[in-house]
Parts: sequence; C-alpha cells; structure tokens
Amino acid sequence: MLLLIATLIAGGLLSCFIKVKFKVVYNLARVYFFVAMLVGVSSWLFFCAAFNNTFISRVLQLAISCFGLMGYLILGYLLMNIFLTLTLADTDERQAGKITSLTQLGICILTGFTFITQSFWKNENIGKMCCFFSTSFL
Repeated sequence: MLLLIATLIAGGLLSCFIKVKFKVVYNLARVYFFVAMLVGVSSWLFFCAAFNNTFISRVLQLAISCFGLMGYLILGYLLMNIFLTLTLADTDERQAGKITSLTQLGICILTGFTFITQSFWKNENIGKMCCFFSTSFL
C-alpha cells in the first residue's frame, strides 16, 4: 500500500516539475485509460478465469503489477495536473474537461473491475470466508 501511495505522490511531483502542453497530457490520459483497461482485464482473467497454466498466471501477475504501478504514476501526474490546471485563471475549461473525463473514466473502469473481480472471488470462496469469520469472532 505504501508503494502505491508513494507512486501516486511521485506522479504528482512529476506534474509539478515537468510542464507539458495539453496534447501531451491528453495523450497521457488516453494512455492511462488504456492501462486501466489492461489492468482490469488482466486482473479479471487472473482471478476469475482460473488458468491452470503457470506461465499464463505469471504473465498476468506481472502485467497487473507492472502496469498497475505505471497506472498509479500516470494517475498521480494527471490528478496533480488537473488540480494545477483548474487553479489557474487562464485555463481552457474545455481542454481540462477532456483530460478530467478520460481520467475519471479510467478510475471508474478500475473500480468496476475491482468490484466484479472481488464479488466473483467471494462467491467462489464462500466456504472459506464463512470458516474464517466464524473462527475470527471466537
């Protein structure tokens, strides 16, 4: 968890030091959307598809961890960029809205895939969960 928070903060600090034009930030938001889709689908395949192949499982784990960290770095950059852009007086709100919309869409996709994946896992392992909670309260 600390690694994820540190990655978000690092992305935010990069946004403070590296100033780029709208087109670059917009393309970065599009990359974040793609990374969010990739992480979401990879995590769903890893947790829900139950591949018996070790190689496929390791590739999916690697994709989730590497692209997940890259996604957090980009998200930190985008969030700080959005904040800094909206605080300026001469902001083009249409351009800022495009970046904000793509960033929000990526966050929604990751949140949705997380809920779907966790719900599926809980449904498949209901016996283990009941046993865990029954012994936890004793």
